[in-house]
Amino acid sequence: MKTFSKFVPALAALTIAGLAATSSAQVAALVNGSFETPNDNNDNPLGWKDFTNAGERWRFPGDGLGAFTAHTGTNCIELASGNNFAGFTCDQFEFSLGGTNNVIISVPGPDFTVSGWYRIPAGQPLVGANAGLKLEFRRPNNSIATAVESLTISGTTNGEWVRFELVVPNSVVADVATNFPPAATTVSILALRFGSFSATGTIFWDDIEFSQGCPSDFDKDGFVTGDDFDAYVAAFELGSISSDFDHDGFVTGDDFDAYVAAFESGC
Repeated sequence: MKTFSKFVPALAALTIAGLAATSSAQVAALVNGSFETPNDNNDNPLGWKDFTNAGERWRFPGDGLGAFTAHTGTNCIELASGNNFAGFTCDQFEFSLGGTNNVIISVPGPDFTVSGWYRIPAGQPLVGANAGLKLEFRRPNNSIATAVESLTISGTTNGEWVRFELVVPNSVVADVATNFPPAATTVSILALRFGSFSATGTIFWDDIEFSQGCPSDFDKDGFVTGDDFDAYVAAFELGSISSDFDHDGFVTGDDFDAYVAAFESGC
């Protein structure tokens, strides 16, 4: 598990006034983390936007950009070689969502977890660049209260899909709210690639997920009790994919052991 690696103080809170207009509504859960649904213009995934249009590409069958493989479904995003910075963010206003794709959060409250699957082709390793995920915690006017990122990915996965996870303690965000109120009410998720101008390599991202809460709170009621354990056992005995606790795509005894360990450790 990867924990937070960078804490950006609230000086980043200054914002372009026009951004406030996009905060009229937010979503309760991240939309289109698998990048399958197009936006109204069919030029980006619904609820997502690229930063520079210089290396960030939404990939889908028949896009004319060459062969690729998605983790699930048919679509994904690509941060290609030949630029020093590339990324996609869910801080995107969509009429069909009634606001941005930023996710509603609670501060104080449970911790935050963002995860995704990434793939680096064997012949296109990240050299002179790193990649990872970032969370931007936003106030009611959409200004950034603080941001936390983990850019620890480099090299290659030899074409295999690998899961990446960033966990941010709620206390980090709550401390900022104490010193620089008001508290954040939403969070935006970013998939990034950052390096020098001479950096090379390509990374694909798919199946981005965000949650706030304890992994062992299986019934998602905000508490870890015997009911969670019973619910997990029932799902595991049925072979439900919801009991794939280690997120490797299979339900095995390793998942059961991992859940028991998490349950015993609490949150």
